[in-house]
Amino acid sequence: FRHALVRDAAYRMLPEAELCRAHLAAAQWHERAGGRGPAVLAGHYELAREGAAARRWFVPATDQALGSADYLGALDMLSRARALSADDGLAAALLAREAQTRFYLGQASAAQPLAAEALPRLEPLGPDWVLAYLTYAYVSMQLGDVDAVRRAVEALGDPTRDFAVTPAVARALRTTVHAGAVALGKRAAAPCRAAAARLATRV
Repeated sequence: FRHALVRDAAYRMLPEAELCRAHLAAAQWHERAGGRGPAVLAGHYELAREGAAARRWFVPATDQALGSADYLGALDMLSRARALSADDGLAAALLAREAQTRFYLGQASAAQPLAAEALPRLEPLGPDWVLAYLTYAYVSMQLGDVDAVRRAVEALGDPTRDFAVTPAVARALRTTVHAGAVALGKRAAAPCRAAAARLATRV
């Protein structure tokens, strides 16, 4: 629909069950055809009452909003995704993105617990884990939470952790280690050296 008033009038003419079927058909057609953004697909699946599919598309829709610095739009996507009940394993990925969004909005105290909750529920050193980790490390430094910074640095220095990350990710993680060394001083000298040394092999 080119106009919201026309769209709303058309929607009111259809029974809810038929409207859901129409949105599902539209979502599936757009998904096969391509060319429409993830927010459009998420919206159609949401209105079709297909919670799992909608949440799956709300993740890249949120990433797209964050990439264009539309932080309020990202929060809207995340709120809508959380309102949908689905046992799809995406809860931690959504938490990581909300933490990042709150950080960008200058809400460090809200971002830290979200990132902390997401980290143990994500695959270590996977893309979503890295996102949550970087957010957690930086907001902890911003808040002056020395214990949290130390835990973050020590996690990267863990010799049992496999550093199967790209050079770009390794460089980003090394930045947090160096910043953590400044924040912690002598208290973090050993773990910072260990983490930096391990990451240097990936750059």
